[in-house]
Amino acid sequence: MSENFLKSENQLAQMKLILNEQFAGRSLFMVQCVQGVFNES
Repeated sequence: MSENFLKSENQLAQMKLILNEQFAGRSLFMVQCVQGVFNES
């Protein structure tokens, strides 16, 4: 039981890490797009 619990906790942590990385990447992409628009005008 405890092993399964640790395994699911680990999977949850990995999912959070992946989501955070995706969110950070999207935020960075948005910032770059906005900067590009400002630089053009």
